[in-house]
Amino acid sequence: MRARQRKSTQPHFPSVPYDQVPAFFTTLCQKKCISSQALRFLILTGARTSEVLNATWNEIDLRRRTWTIHADRMKSNKQHCVPLSNQAISLLRSLPYQKNCPYLFPSPQKKEEETSKPLSGMALLQLLRNMGYTRKGPKPHCVPHGFRGSLRTWLTEVTDCSYEVAEKILAHTIPTPLYDAYQKGDILDKRRYFMQQWGDHCTEEGPEVVGGYGLPTSAHEPAPPRRRTLNASRELLFLVE
Repeated sequence: MRARQRKSTQPHFPSVPYDQVPAFFTTLCQKKCISSQALRFLILTGARTSEVLNATWNEIDLRRRTWTIHADRMKSNKQHCVPLSNQAISLLRSLPYQKNCPYLFPSPQKKEEETSKPLSGMALLQLLRNMGYTRKGPKPHCVPHGFRGSLRTWLTEVTDCSYEVAEKILAHTIPTPLYDAYQKGDILDKRRYFMQQWGDHCTEEGPEVVGGYGLPTSAHEPAPPRRRTLNASRELLFLVE
């Protein structure tokens, strides 16, 4: 007898198709609220909702252009270092810094409240609903977590990003014991390159890439060997210290 295949227990999260993300991102930028900033950061980093909403300033290193999420905040219970694109750095620098508030995206406080709190877990979903992205709305239904699927599909269909790098970008655990036994690095440089490409795609600042090569990750770093691109290269607009 044929062995039964186990059904996947992974839920399907409705998402925006990757080729529609730039238009969505443009509309999102017109929303001048903390929820919009948090959702943009989520899209640019490929992180989970809880990881973004509970992000603190002491996890951010602007010089190294990284966001280090401690193990106790990760689904895998392993520390995860997220490379920050130029667009993510620019967004962080636009955030108002509030004294005695550790969170990047704090909840709007009432005067009588003394303790700062992160943005509500429902804030991003409510923003999408207000924009019409609901089951019965005029636009396709999507949820914040679905943008991880948009990023993953883009990595597979548009770039030559390997399976291992793509899974590491999303902080997924690769179900192979030998992988953890032999792979000791965090492949940060490779992940940084593709996340910059994703940032360019979301904001339509860089070329759509076939084969994964286009812009360098920084104006101070050499570009990898070129392959075919659909448009001419542009200079990076955001520089960091």
